Amino acid sequence: MSFRNPILSLAAVLVFVSLLVPQQSAAQNSTNAYMIDEGWAKLPNGRMMGAVGKAKVDPDGRHIWAVIRCDAGQDRFGSECLDSDLDPVLKFDPDGNVVESFGSGLFIWPHGIDVDSDGNVWVTDAVSDNNIPAGDDRGHHVIKFSSTGEVLMTLGPPGEQGDGPNNFTSPSDVAIAS
Repeated sequence: MSFRNPILSLAAVLVFVSLLVPQQSAAQNSTNAYMIDEGWAKLPNGRMMGAVGKAKVDPDGRHIWAVIRCDAGQDRFGSECLDSDLDPVLKFDPDGNVVESFGSGLFIWPHGIDVDSDGNVWVTDAVSDNNIPAGDDRGHHVIKFSSTGEVLMTLGPPGEQGDGPNNFTSPSDVAIAS
């Protein structure tokens, strides 16, 4: 093929470039397979929905665990559970009913969650130092709970950030190998 003709050369380049550009995917043209169910999570006693740190599927494949920060107020970012008596760790059944909850008083800013193959629930407190009141012993730690809320283990000295082998600085998540 000769490229002496500038029009043919331009046409060849345009064809080549058009083959390199990905076409719009079918997913962008189809309807959304997911729908928001605004009333699914039925929180107890008129509790307002706070920010969700993370959600995780229970090993049974049916229930959902979620970290829901205690206070829904906009002016409390970073310390939503500081002075709350609400449980930030909630387990929902398939219909959105809370079937288990715990963790009140143990976190300032609960954030990450994972559930191991035995059903134990691991939750992080990712609060920053400037949101920990003097003398408070929460934050910068990971707590392992039984599925009913019994504290089984605490990783990292609560309220103490650090770079040492036993410390965390605002751990945002936890992943447990199963």
